[in-house]
Amino acid sequence: MSDSGKLSHIRKVLLIKLRYIGDAVLVTPLLTSLKAALPNASLDFLVSKVAADILVDQPHINLVYSFDKKKGATSFLRLIRRLRAQDYDLVIDLTNNDRSMLFSRLSGARWRIGFRNRHRLLQRFVYSRVIDSDFGHIHTVDHHLKVAEELGLAIIDRHPFLAVSDKSVERIRCILSRYDIEVTKGYIAIYPGARRWYKSWPSRNFAALADRIVDRYGASVVFIGGEQDRPVVRQILNEMQNTGVNLAGELGLRDLPAFLKMASCLVGNDSAPIHVATAVKTPVIALFGPTDARAWGPRRKHDITISADFPCKPCGHKNPDCPLGQDYCMSTIKVEQVWEAVERVFKTPASCQ
Repeated sequence: MSDSGKLSHIRKVLLIKLRYIGDAVLVTPLLTSLKAALPNASLDFLVSKVAADILVDQPHINLVYSFDKKKGATSFLRLIRRLRAQDYDLVIDLTNNDRSMLFSRLSGARWRIGFRNRHRLLQRFVYSRVIDSDFGHIHTVDHHLKVAEELGLAIIDRHPFLAVSDKSVERIRCILSRYDIEVTKGYIAIYPGARRWYKSWPSRNFAALADRIVDRYGASVVFIGGEQDRPVVRQILNEMQNTGVNLAGELGLRDLPAFLKMASCLVGNDSAPIHVATAVKTPVIALFGPTDARAWGPRRKHDITISADFPCKPCGHKNPDCPLGQDYCMSTIKVEQVWEAVERVFKTPASCQ
């Protein structure tokens, strides 16, 4: 695919992002550029099983394929057969690992685009075009959009976007009504979970912040997360002087955009919900520790990122525990810093958000 004129012949495109939920959300600006340039093309998405539901209601996406690496070779081969049956013209591999390279090559697509990685010789066999990778050195959205730039496509937006379905809104209203939360009065969403404990702000800090929000603004405070986050939410609620709502484990991923769209703002650790919130244009207060916010932080004008800055970040630590202890990194972000960010959000007129 040596020139942009060949784009007119593309009927079916497959994007591959076999990572986490937030990673999939940060691909949506590239989807927007592709759809604008190829309005009649079918855009399909291959993602990890954990991320599939966040994309199923998105208008630019025709099909979402879910890959579960735990299911073994039979499932893998079945998925390959499904992909080959679609007769894709173009595959865009945004994952840059061994498994995604295999999917790209076996897809049968004539044109295959990927980012440069350590497999220099193998890439010549897998991809028809290789793009230099700046992953981790620039914002992840901008990294994905290098594909659009390589193809000569217009950049429509550098913010993620997720559509919210009417059915999801209705389901969220029903859930909130069970807890006597009036949507018209607003509520604050708080996400205290993370894949690693050392990416989590301490529970006592979340409790102190939630109490100040209730005391100052009288707003409902609603904690979200998966089933695995219910214990930390219960701990926070036990440490609070006021009451809050524990929805951890109760919200399906498919309905998370609607829940966050209806919230006044989200306060959360560096994880998927901060990307979902900014994608539905809800103000985000994102708390970053070992991850580089310059590559992953939400960046709409009403979003606020608070980082614990240390010379060891971005952290390459892979073990369950940080060798520097629990009082390092995230613990250095003070409640007062986050409270000041909350007040900024409340004092900013909606028209300026």
